[in-house]
Amino acid sequence: MNIGKHLKTLREKNNLTQEQLADKLFVSRSNVSKWERNISLPDAETLLELSKIFNVSVDDILLGNNKNDSSGVLNIYKQIEKQKKAVIKKLHELNISIEQIAKAVELKEEEVKAILNEKK
Repeated sequence: MNIGKHLKTLREKNNLTQEQLADKLFVSRSNVSKWERNISLPDAETLLELSKIFNVSVDDILLGNNKNDSSGVLNIYKQIEKQKKAVIKKLHELNISIEQIAKAVELKEEEVKAILNEKK
C-alpha cells in the first residue's frame, strides 16, 4: 500500500480535514498534502504523533494492511532515497561543497558525485 493513500484513508476515517490534522501536528496543511501525495514523508516524531491521533501503530501507518509484505518497506526506502537525492542536488545548487554534502548525508564523496551526475 502506498503510505500517502493510507494516511489519507486514516485521516478521513477520523473525520479530519488536512487543516485539522495539520493543526494537531503543528505543521502546515501543505505538509499533510505532500504526505498524502507521496511527495514527502512525515519524520519519525510526526509518525509517532500520527499513530496516537489515529490510534494505530507506526507499523500500521507505514505498512497498512501489508505488514507481512516487504514491498511496503521497500517503497519507503525508495521514497527516502529519492528525497535524499533531491536534498543532495538542492545543496549542490546552493554551492555547498561536495565534501560538506557528503558529511551531511553520511555518504562518501564519490557517491555524492555519482548522484549529481545522474540524469533526470
